Amino acid sequence: MEAFSGSMFRSHVGSMFEDEDSQVWDDDVLPAYSKFTGIFAFLKGYRREAFEDAESRGWPVVRSGFLVFEDEEVWEEDFIRNHFMFGNDFLVAPVMEEGATSKSVYFPKCGQERGAWVNVWSQEKFDCGTAASVPSEIGQPPVFYLEDSEWGAKLHDFVK
Repeated sequence: MEAFSGSMFRSHVGSMFEDEDSQVWDDDVLPAYSKFTGIFAFLKGYRREAFEDAESRGWPVVRSGFLVFEDEEVWEEDFIRNHFMFGNDFLVAPVMEEGATSKSVYFPKCGQERGAWVNVWSQEKFDCGTAASVPSEIGQPPVFYLEDSEWGAKLHDFVK
C-alpha cells in the first residue's frame, strides 16, 4: 500500500534480525516488491503535486476522504477507518483481513465534471456516491482514481 502514499517501504536491512533480508529478497516476495517499487517511482510527479497541494492547504498527502469531499453527506465510520485518499485523485481501500478476496468500497460523490471512479487495474467504473464489493486479489489492492485524473489514466497505462 505504500506505493499509494507519500512514503515507501522499509526493508530494515541493517537491523539485528536473524534473517534480516528475507522479507524483501524471498523469491515469492521479490516480484511484488519490484512491481510496487516501480509504481511508487512512477508516481513521483503525482506525489510532488500532492505535496504542493497539501502544503498550500495544510492537509496531509494521505488524507481522509472527508477533507477532499467536504459536501459528502455519508461519512460512515467504516469508510473513514477503511479507506483513504492519496492526494485528491486516488481512493485506496486497503484489505486487512487475511484471505479476503473482496472489499466493500464506498465511492464518494464527486460531481459530473469528475466522472466516475475507475479501478486502476481493471478499468471498471463505479458511479460516484455508490458502494460496491470489489475484487481484492493479491497484487491488485483496491485502488481507484477519478475519471478526469490525468495521473490515474497514466498509472493504468503503466501497470497494464
